[in-house]
Amino acid sequence: MKFWSLLAFCLTFSCAGSAKAQSSITPDFSRTQDVAESALRYFIAENQPGFGPRVVCFSTSVSLPMKFISRFANSTDPVVWSIECLHDALGGVHYRKNNKPGVLIEISSIRWISGEDAEVTGFCRWGDFVPAPTIIHLIQKKGTWIVKRQENIRVP
Repeated sequence: MKFWSLLAFCLTFSCAGSAKAQSSITPDFSRTQDVAESALRYFIAENQPGFGPRVVCFSTSVSLPMKFISRFANSTDPVVWSIECLHDALGGVHYRKNNKPGVLIEISSIRWISGEDAEVTGFCRWGDFVPAPTIIHLIQKKGTWIVKRQENIRVP
């Protein structure tokens, strides 16, 4: 009986130790915002459909504050929350205020690999074209998040 009690005791502490190790790589809220900003800037730069100035309509399932958009105040193309845009399968994406054409960029998830390494899944949509989701791997170097590589997810 002592063996089973000792085994249960050891398992309890080993599980608690692994939970602590996993929570240590969950970065603070500001780092999540920094990664989301770097990912969004990357998606904006990589997905230029070639039809001049447009509005970037941003959507995410990652918890970000409403003021997150203010990080893009000096962008060439205005960046707004996707709620401010109309999404039509045939007509594409348009800004509600002035009907200007837009591109919808969504960040679906951020997965933390370590405190300085993350994977961001997202996609871009303009017109009736919806490409497959993309995973970008970001690493932090000298306080800046940079894209290390990109993978396109294959849709069967």
